[in-house]
Amino acid sequence: MDVETLVHVREDDSVYIPEAILRDVLEFATSPPNTNTRFQRSLFNVPLEMVDRSFDMFEQLLSGPPVAARSAHLVLLAADHYHRWRFDQALIAAWTAAEALLAVLWGRYIEQSIVTQTPNGYVASTTRRDRLDRVPTATVAEVLALAGIIDQLLFDELARGRSARNKWIHGLAPVAHDSASSAVGSAERLLELTTNVQVAAPLMLSSAGLPD
Repeated sequence: MDVETLVHVREDDSVYIPEAILRDVLEFATSPPNTNTRFQRSLFNVPLEMVDRSFDMFEQLLSGPPVAARSAHLVLLAADHYHRWRFDQALIAAWTAAEALLAVLWGRYIEQSIVTQTPNGYVASTTRRDRLDRVPTATVAEVLALAGIIDQLLFDELARGRSARNKWIHGLAPVAHDSASSAVGSAERLLELTTNVQVAAPLMLSSAGLPD
């Protein structure tokens, strides 16, 4: 979640590498093969099985709906914003992902309903489909909850996230940390429902953001 960048930018937009980091990089570049330098230890400290699992998860995301991978990226981005006490940005990133994934569930529900209702005389005309595509997100959540596709906990999280997002969009109302975390949790649950991938982004606040 918090990877140090080798290349830094000064206030005058000039690019540089801090001396301490540069020394570590040079040590790594000039060391004999198989030497365990400090630079290597700082970069490669993730267990191999976790790396394998990450590739498996990525393949699952790519085999899911087109918005899945980008939504997962938004969830991680939201968690990073949350870590840095940027709750408004965390909320918007997470809610954007949640809304896109909710649309995936809605589309699946509509297609399944059409298959079920067509023998009873339902005509899935272009006009009807267009009207269904324009149903507000709040109504979509209500219908999916009634159909048992999303549970009450997810419905409540979506409602909190949507309310905070609307207040921020229309009046720049301050975003509370629990509203941001609800949006992140909603997006994570929807990712699991649409792709079977469990993304659990850690929502931790950095001590640097503590108020004076």
